[in-house]
Amino acid sequence: MKAENRLETVLAFHARTKHRLDAYAPGPDGLDWATQPDPFRTYEGAEQVALARPEPAADGPDFDTVAAGAVDPAELSFNLVSQLLYDALAISAWKVAGGDRWAVRCNPSSGNLHPTEAHLLLPAIDGLGQAPALYHYRPLDHALERRTVWKTSQWDGAMAALPPSTFLVALTSIHWREAWKYGERAYRYCQHDVGHAIAQLSYAAAALGWHVRPLSAVSDDDIALLAGISAQVGEDGEHPDVLLAASPQAAAPDVAAAWVPPCAWTTARDRPPFKGVPNRLSPSHRPWPEIDRVAAATRRERQAGSLVAAAPTTRRAAVVGSRPGLAARRLFRTRRSAVEMDGQAGLLKGDFGRLLARLLPATATPWAAWPWASAIHPVFLVHRVIGLERGIYLLVREPGQESRLREALTGFSEWEPIAGLPGNARLVRLGVGDTRRFAAGSNCHQAIAANGVFSVAMLADFERTLQQEGPWSYRRLFWEAGMVGQVLYLEAEAVGLRGTGIGCFFDDVIHDAFGLSGMTFQSLYGFTVGGARHDSRIQTEPAYEGAHRE
Repeated sequence: MKAENRLETVLAFHARTKHRLDAYAPGPDGLDWATQPDPFRTYEGAEQVALARPEPAADGPDFDTVAAGAVDPAELSFNLVSQLLYDALAISAWKVAGGDRWAVRCNPSSGNLHPTEAHLLLPAIDGLGQAPALYHYRPLDHALERRTVWKTSQWDGAMAALPPSTFLVALTSIHWREAWKYGERAYRYCQHDVGHAIAQLSYAAAALGWHVRPLSAVSDDDIALLAGISAQVGEDGEHPDVLLAASPQAAAPDVAAAWVPPCAWTTARDRPPFKGVPNRLSPSHRPWPEIDRVAAATRRERQAGSLVAAAPTTRRAAVVGSRPGLAARRLFRTRRSAVEMDGQAGLLKGDFGRLLARLLPATATPWAAWPWASAIHPVFLVHRVIGLERGIYLLVREPGQESRLREALTGFSEWEPIAGLPGNARLVRLGVGDTRRFAAGSNCHQAIAANGVFSVAMLADFERTLQQEGPWSYRRLFWEAGMVGQVLYLEAEAVGLRGTGIGCFFDDVIHDAFGLSGMTFQSLYGFTVGGARHDSRIQTEPAYEGAHRE
């Protein structure tokens, strides 16, 4: 597919999958429970290696230290790999209501459907394996499935340019898991989930003194070959997303932007065979050809060195927190998505300011993991921030884009900077007033957007990013929005509140209200933070047998 045709396909898909007041994006007429996908992938026939289940300890690092990237690095070990996955992608609890029982995980997912899968390429590690190998992570059992092994010489040669002890994490998506419920718009939600997973892996790594960073030069074909999914076809198949380098020392940006796997890893005759057959997730499927088309149009080719010039011009130092003793790992494993807000809780302006500062591109967690130009700018509909007037506020995350944002947001006559915020956050007031009715109405008539402390519409520098970086960047815009969402989740938990991602919103209702025209800027994700209303009908059970109850 030619580049111009790919871009046209992406733009057409985005327009087609907008929710409108008179019609939602194409989706199923109802839920077919007989074909509900299995949320847990397994590779049948692959050897399974059980991981340790390290519960959060009282003497673990606090959240502010982790967010600042100030934890001393731990040595690569079986326990390190176990904890990283336990805090990033594992089951965090089981929920029970009536006759239903379902798992929730450390990484959130739209509809709790979890399209994201993780594959790890690890060196020889005592307790895990005596040779470098590819593993698939199975959160149901908190275990790794060994799918192939590599020669040590192959591993050493391939990893020589990366920091010592580096291993790789490949994230992939099963679009069908989301499409079963949401239809064509599901492709967007899969990308949100990738962003949440990248951010949570970054936080979990930081608690160990480690870093994760996307290797931005690799192609989708490279990732598919490394993860052993290139032969998968059909609705149950996995699609390559991103390859992350995890290391005790951050890979230099130029190295991360240039590293590609050696031919011995991607050439069939040099590659050892893969073990394990992916389980079938549904007895039958409804095809969504528009998802297949946009997935083909957004495939990424090798791009060595092409993204360094696009790196953000502003990287701030970490913001010092004021919440000593707030255990990071407990926060990771007790994070939940609110289902309903109480409409009463408030948030102090100082805490709101720290939250804003943590959203800015920085040298600390999780933004140290982000190699691309910042393109997401949250618009806050502020309902109950104590010390800040109700109204609409814009957080300019990349100063170089402020003039373009001001020119594009023609629906507002006010542009009043809010002074004295932590980290020199550039928060601009666009208007004063009660926005609760608009918040609920624009978010598919969901009261949760009005009853929180604030709600968010994440504006993306859309058209320019696609033109400069190519059609594949459609995906990374949603990843960045998902990362913003993950920061909001954890910062909400840190002040005793709860967050919820909102994928259902009326796209152009928001654009029209903001005075946006064309596709220069587009709203890609919604979010709300507030006091969660407890539902006594839902009981909580431990994530794994033998784990402590909440």
